[in-house]
Amino acid sequence: MCHTDTLYSVEIPTAEARSCIRFNVVPTGPAEQAIVVEAVADGSSAAQAGIQRGMKLTAISDPVRRSEVWELQV
Repeated sequence: MCHTDTLYSVEIPTAEARSCIRFNVVPTGPAEQAIVVEAVADGSSAAQAGIQRGMKLTAISDPVRRSEVWELQV
């Protein structure tokens, strides 16, 4: 599993993200959880952008309101 503090900003269309990235919720403390990348399809645009297994998701953009970003409590 990859552990990194590097922040990435990647824009991937929702339909493509659904087909090439798998996420999982993992415990990070007594009452805390994080969303992490569980798998990335080889050769996908996500893999080419540097997304790797084990990376933690910290924000996600709204697919309807493109300028809006949701910060996640992690």
